[in-house]
Formats: sequence, C-alpha cells, structure tokens
Amino acid sequence: MTNILTFFSTRTLLQIIFVLASTVAMKAWSLGLLFGG
Repeated sequence: MTNILTFFSTRTLLQIIFVLASTVAMKAWSLGLLFGG
C-alpha cells in the first residue's frame, strides 16, 4: 500500500513538473520568436 502511494505521488509530482516546464518552454519560445523575428 505504501509503495503504491509513494509511486502515485512521485508520478503526480513528475507530471506537475513536466506541465510547468512545458508552459515555461512555450512562453520562452514565443518570447524568443517575438524578440528574434
């Protein structure tokens, strides 16, 4: 039970980090396009 809970929270944490990183990357990319082009 504890292993499943730990795995679930780790997985959730990784998903949140992935979503945040994707959002930041997209913003940085559009800003780079904006200032670069």
